[in-house]
Amino acid sequence: MQTDAAFERAMRGLLHPRRVAIVGASERMGFASSIQRVMMRAGYDGEILPVNPRYESVFGYQAYPTVDAIPGEVDLAFLVVPNRFVFDVLEQCERAQVKAVNIISSGFAEKQEDATGGERQSMLRAWAERTGIRIVGPNCLGIISVPNRFNALSGPFDFPLHPGPVSAIFQSGLLIYSLVMPMHERGMGFTYVVT
Repeated sequence: MQTDAAFERAMRGLLHPRRVAIVGASERMGFASSIQRVMMRAGYDGEILPVNPRYESVFGYQAYPTVDAIPGEVDLAFLVVPNRFVFDVLEQCERAQVKAVNIISSGFAEKQEDATGGERQSMLRAWAERTGIRIVGPNCLGIISVPNRFNALSGPFDFPLHPGPVSAIFQSGLLIYSLVMPMHERGMGFTYVVT
């Protein structure tokens, strides 16, 4: 069982990260580049750490070949890689003692017609229980932490939210566009949005 201190450490890493790895980082159009560009435009003042062995830098930020090659602690890792690579990256995250993981990749239990997707989902749960590392996802769009000016949501949602007392957690990331955007336009404030 995870202690209160371990849980608090994981939640700080998830919702108030100071060092964020984007695994699968690239300047090509896609989820990874979208997340990094939105973080940059939102004024996030923590460290952005692109991870991709094919690049020396991504959008001017030094890139690393693996998560465990990054010097120092990593609070949060976004996994934006094909699902067949997710478990290799999770092993890197475990070695690096990453506090929390957000899996953007799809191909897990949401594909009910694919039995292997359900098996991969069970493996994710077992990994999280064994390591104590918190997972958001898979198959989601990202996270926003308004107090931290941390917008890491894939897509065109790159304007600053009004700060306020509402937090929202969505099972479907697409609901953010039909619920959060209209609320924001009416001046309602947020603390956290998690897909």
